[in-house]
Amino acid sequence: MYLAKEDYEELTRFQLVIMRVLKRAVMSEEEELRERNFSKLILENRENPNVSQKSIITELREMLIKLKIGGSPRVRKNGLLELRSQHYGSTYGRTVEELEQNLIKKIRFEKSHQGTKKKNPPAVVITLAEFFEKTYIPYKKDRLQPNSLDAVKYDFKWILEGLGNKSLNMYSTEEIETFLLSVPQTRKRKLLRGTLNNIFTYAVNLKVISENPMDCVSKVSHKSKHGRALTLAAQEAFFEKLYASNFSLKLKLYLTFLYLTGTRRSEALAIHIYDIDFEGNVLHVPGTKTEKSDRYCPLPPLAKLIAKLCTPDSEGH
Repeated sequence: MYLAKEDYEELTRFQLVIMRVLKRAVMSEEEELRERNFSKLILENRENPNVSQKSIITELREMLIKLKIGGSPRVRKNGLLELRSQHYGSTYGRTVEELEQNLIKKIRFEKSHQGTKKKNPPAVVITLAEFFEKTYIPYKKDRLQPNSLDAVKYDFKWILEGLGNKSLNMYSTEEIETFLLSVPQTRKRKLLRGTLNNIFTYAVNLKVISENPMDCVSKVSHKSKHGRALTLAAQEAFFEKLYASNFSLKLKLYLTFLYLTGTRRSEALAIHIYDIDFEGNVLHVPGTKTEKSDRYCPLPPLAKLIAKLCTPDSEGH
């Protein structure tokens, strides 16, 4: 069959239109399948959000450790998985596998565009203990009360015993995670994690190290136990046992003063003779934990009597 040139061109255009339509149809089916799987995942998350999201976050953290990068994973309200990384920005995926593939693409892209520059030998980085004593503590000294600073130093002793003293860039996420899990008390574990994160974050900010090994360390969940006030009968029984005990009179009066004024142990010891207004029956409590803890409170008669019995030291405390 012979076609005129005009008819042939028309047929060619028609074939191109059909190909485009078929291509859109195939893509629509694939997209629809992905949407169905995505919707199914969202429904599963909604049926049991705590369990599903927790397991997904765990998978994402394991993925970060495997890829040796830092980042903060989360599940968005629409079910989409997101990974925020200081180095690679935000990466998204509908499943852990899809997010991992998208992240690998970014990593490969960066490596392929790094050029052929010669790598400089790794710079010598100071040790954890040296950075803590010479840089971190002076930085915190003006920001924390003395007692809080002492608490940080005490926690750091635990850290050195558990992790050892190495160059800052030699600590890995895995060994820090193992160390923290070896601490049975969740409260203590949380404090140690916070101290480590603050130290390494400050080191990154100062460009002493390029990456924070704490970025992928699991957060510690701790449930605080709230105590209940003692009944009058229980309070009476406590003081009967206290004054019948073999404790020194000084310790008995000290504990009684704490009870009457509601001060912390360190606050009571920090009270100066000039903090007590005997005529106005007002006590100034110097803040030892935070600046806001500095306050004034009424001075009960018995607490006033105990304060008069105390002999100030050479500094007036």
